[in-house]
Amino acid sequence: MVRIVKELILLVRLKGYDSISSYFPLLVLILGSGLLITVPFNIEKKLYGDVVFRACYEGTQNQATFKLRENNRFEIHYTGVFFYDNFVTGKYKLNNDTLYLVYDNEPGTRFGDIVYMDSISEFLIPIRKDTLSISRSNFYFGYCKGLN
Repeated sequence: MVRIVKELILLVRLKGYDSISSYFPLLVLILGSGLLITVPFNIEKKLYGDVVFRACYEGTQNQATFKLRENNRFEIHYTGVFFYDNFVTGKYKLNNDTLYLVYDNEPGTRFGDIVYMDSISEFLIPIRKDTLSISRSNFYFGYCKGLN
């Protein structure tokens, strides 16, 4: 932004800006700045669709975000200490308050294939298929609150 203002001042003060080619650096700066500002904010929505539901897990040394998108896709992004980073995607089917997840790249060992969305406590509760037991996941509804 400072560079654009500087180029505008030079444009007004100096007489050397008479030819069209002398406006080229200013044009490149304006277009480049505009792209850097607008593209990152719109590309995720255009490529993956709107987020219709989100949940967050915050542990002591790790956190994860869970997003449901409008095109029946989901994503889970785990981050942790020592540069741990894991991104899991797949498709989901919502039946009342139960999510059925089908993973693209790896089985859902941490989160499971069936998840109950408890709207009273506002937590996601995985249900294990093998025993139909319920385990607590500590994914709460909404954005991460920075509690850890």
